[in-house]
Amino acid sequence: MYKLFKKRYTPEFLTQIPHKASFQLKTESFGHKFNENWRLFRREISLCMSGQKFLERGNIPENTQRILWIATSIKNIGDAVMAFSGRKLLIDKGYQLDVLLDEKVYLLFINDDWFSQVYTDVSQIDANYDLILLDSVKSISLKTKKKYFSKVPYCHFRGHFDGIEFNWILYSFHRINALLGYPCEQKELDCMAFPELKKIKSEVVENQLVIAVGGEDEKRRVYDKWVEVVDKLLIKYPQLTIILAGNANALSDADKISGVFGDRVINKVNMLNLAEAAQLIASSGYFLGCDGGLMHIASGYGLKGVALFGYFEPEYRLPLFSHLTAVYDESSVKNIPVDQISQKLIELIAKGVQDD
Repeated sequence: MYKLFKKRYTPEFLTQIPHKASFQLKTESFGHKFNENWRLFRREISLCMSGQKFLERGNIPENTQRILWIATSIKNIGDAVMAFSGRKLLIDKGYQLDVLLDEKVYLLFINDDWFSQVYTDVSQIDANYDLILLDSVKSISLKTKKKYFSKVPYCHFRGHFDGIEFNWILYSFHRINALLGYPCEQKELDCMAFPELKKIKSEVVENQLVIAVGGEDEKRRVYDKWVEVVDKLLIKYPQLTIILAGNANALSDADKISGVFGDRVINKVNMLNLAEAAQLIASSGYFLGCDGGLMHIASGYGLKGVALFGYFEPEYRLPLFSHLTAVYDESSVKNIPVDQISQKLIELIAKGVQDD
């Protein structure tokens, strides 16, 4: 039983990634521990009772050619970008990889350079698969597996590993490397572990900066001094093209910034769908914003810029060798000084001008 419960906080591979398991276990209450272990036990029983446990494989079997990644439990942009970052390891080994995902992230991965087929509706899938890569044993993914692919062998991606803060990008690479039988060593994996998104054919505007404003999480994603930051940037680089991006929760921030700077900034807040936002970011020279979906898109396109982090440490959200410079406050992004943000970005832009 101990080995089973240990899966909740132990990644299923031999290599190492940054995670906070030991810290979180020390601060975990008895009630929370009991509830989480009970959920894990029920899921394991469900796998056994349904016969799915006997189809579980520790690594990708020989003669596997076509794989379906069931990832319907991933509901937000950032998690999708990070979780799918290791997909290229499977393609490099010659597998055909399809994915079933949530419609909220569909536009970011349609016509992907690595996924052969991208689905949001399982009823549209008529292909036969040799293996299922099951994102999670949470009910939504597991129900899909049992209902539509009940006799297909599967490997866990995350399995019971849940509730622990960890580096998603490194996890993706290290877990898939384990499923492949460890063809890559620790250092090699760490160096190659960065997110990538499909190539977009558009010319990069080097002096264009996208600022992602708005947000819902007060500690992590709501910065309240954008006017001051923009002012310092435009004083230093008056020819800099600044474009504001975000969804409906960013409208108030966008109105404040536009009210001060007028047509010196371009307001695209709540005007772009996910694909259009990705296109804008991919064609820009720099990015500035808090930890969130647009920041992860910028990371996926290798943009230079500054990413703001509050509460959650950047080492769990960015690749080890990121082009984004992280600034962090352990309590809230609102505590990060304006001068620190503007100076970091000004230094990046200055370096870019010198390199040109």
